[in-house]
Amino acid sequence: MLRFIYVIKLLAVIGIGIPVLFGCSEKQESLKELPAPYILANLESYPCNAADFLKESYPELKLNALDSVVLVRPAAFQSQMGETAETYLKYLFVGKAKRTYKTNNGKLFAEILQFADETHAYGFYALTRSPGQMVKRIGGESYQSGNSRYMTKSDCVVILSAENEGNENILENLAITISEDIAGQKSIPATFLLFPYKNKIVPSQQYFPYAYLDIPGMRDVYTSSYIIEKDTVTLFFTMDSTGEKFAYLKQYAETTGKVTQPVKKFPYDGEKSLAFNHPGKGVIIGGLKLNKFVGIVGYAPESSDKLLFDWLRGIRQ
Repeated sequence: MLRFIYVIKLLAVIGIGIPVLFGCSEKQESLKELPAPYILANLESYPCNAADFLKESYPELKLNALDSVVLVRPAAFQSQMGETAETYLKYLFVGKAKRTYKTNNGKLFAEILQFADETHAYGFYALTRSPGQMVKRIGGESYQSGNSRYMTKSDCVVILSAENEGNENILENLAITISEDIAGQKSIPATFLLFPYKNKIVPSQQYFPYAYLDIPGMRDVYTSSYIIEKDTVTLFFTMDSTGEKFAYLKQYAETTGKVTQPVKKFPYDGEKSLAFNHPGKGVIIGGLKLNKFVGIVGYAPESSDKLLFDWLRGIRQ
């Protein structure tokens, strides 16, 4: 309960996921003047127990630590990493624990990144994973890439890397062991269940806490990608009870060229929809449906129509 209260306080301060804090005065601001999605001091003081999950030894895996656990909090991490740290901090990174182990086949390097909550942890993990990557149900989700295994569960992202090739089994088994020590459900954020499954690229789900499509006002956005015939498209979803995110997209669209509004062929609410050609993402259609801002990126006429129409028709209050 204490951790839940801390999450609410942190999100309230940074303004993510709590529409009432996203004041009407911001509608008039330039997109470039929007505040950053985090306050470093709040992340620095946020509870972090990532170090608890890297044990001195794992006898069943014949692993022994070569050093003590090192815990790096956000301020020190930013100092070490410079601009690279910004991506981590936007996902509400609160700490990294790391430790080196000795195996029968060289060294193994273990890192546990901890974030403010499950959604931000999964969002960061998804940045590391390619669409269609072969995944396993270890923790919430896990995959192997080269000599490294990535896994996410609850508010943690685990990255295990081997010095030498041939350590795939031990990396997987260590990921399973660490997953069992991390409390929480073995699942990905439930919001992704709102997306249609047919024609989905599995996996392709992503979460963007800030600046989806490089638009700062587009916060707290969930996406999933699809292949229909020869076209690849992406559906997006975010709560928008005030219509402010829709307003930000409209403001951005009007700076890029011709905007079609509303898009009457799809069952959006009233006049609250638009279509425009994004300079890097193709045609985007978006609008409001029952206090939700939903749409499609890379829209292709005919092949995408049924996907978007059926999804909108199925959205409930």
